[in-house]
This record gives sequence, structure tokens and C-alpha cells, in this order.
Amino acid sequence: MKSDTLAQLLATLGIDQSFSRPHVSDDNAFSESQFKTLKYQPDYPGFFATLLHARGWLEAFSAGTTTSMTNPDLRYSHPRTSSSSGAS
Repeated sequence: MKSDTLAQLLATLGIDQSFSRPHVSDDNAFSESQFKTLKYQPDYPGFFATLLHARGWLEAFSAGTTTSMTNPDLRYSHPRTSSSSGAS
């Protein structure tokens, strides 16, 4: 016995296959990009043993992104420097 593929099953059930994500109220592109950014950090632990461990790592990550990462939209200056100097 061989099973149908997912595409065949959807067709049998009369369901149109879609590859797009549904637009929901909690679909936030900014949050999603932040998650991807932190997941691809070289020191990202993969999982956190405790809530305190997670908070500590995220605090260090947040401090690093505002002081060490540059932004091309801000003429490659640091976000913290740009916001404190009133540059536009």
C-alpha cells in the first residue's frame, strides 16, 4: 500500500494548495527579522537552560546591536550614536 502525497490529498479533498503565509494580527515582520538575526549569531546557544540565562543572553545581544552594528540607512553609524545626536 502506498500513500498519496500531500498535494494529491489536498486535491482529493478539494483544497487549493497555497505557499503563502496567512495574514494574521501577530504577523510582525520586524519581530521575525529580529528572531532570525539573533538565531544566526555565532554565540547563540540554541536553547536556554533557565529564564535568567535567556534574559542575560538577550540583554548582551541587545547591548551589542545598539553599539556595534552599523546601519547603512544611517550612513553606517551606530544606532545609539545616531539617536542621541539627533541626526536625521
